[in-house]
Amino acid sequence: MDFGALPPEINSGRMYCGPGSGPMLAAAAAWDGVAVELGLAATGYASVIAELTGAPWVGAASLSMTWEGSVPARMASSAMAGLGAMPAEVPAAGGPMGMMPMPMGMPAGMMGRGGANPHVVQARPSVVPRVGIG
Repeated sequence: MDFGALPPEINSGRMYCGPGSGPMLAAAAAWDGVAVELGLAATGYASVIAELTGAPWVGAASLSMTWEGSVPARMASSAMAGLGAMPAEVPAAGGPMGMMPMPMGMPAGMMGRGGANPHVVQARPSVVPRVGIG
């Protein structure tokens, strides 16, 4: 998601109206569990193969077991690192109270084809026109 492509009001609203960090915490905890299980499996595989061959485990199969033992742990730590930044991002986005609704009594001439009419904007400077609508 590109936060720079959207106005701050939209980004702030999304941060306050979304599910929060709960689903990410649950996913990170699940990845921690997967990492532990796969780490135990990789350790078990390595010890069995070491007993069978009497030498260090090398080859294509050892690469897949290396992945099985390391990648889920890195994914879980990345998820936790991202969640650590969440408390700082929410206040920086601004509160939803800063987003004020558009006034109900907007002049009809304000939303003409191609943008706002200058004389209407000068008459009501508190109303922000939406350019390109109409």
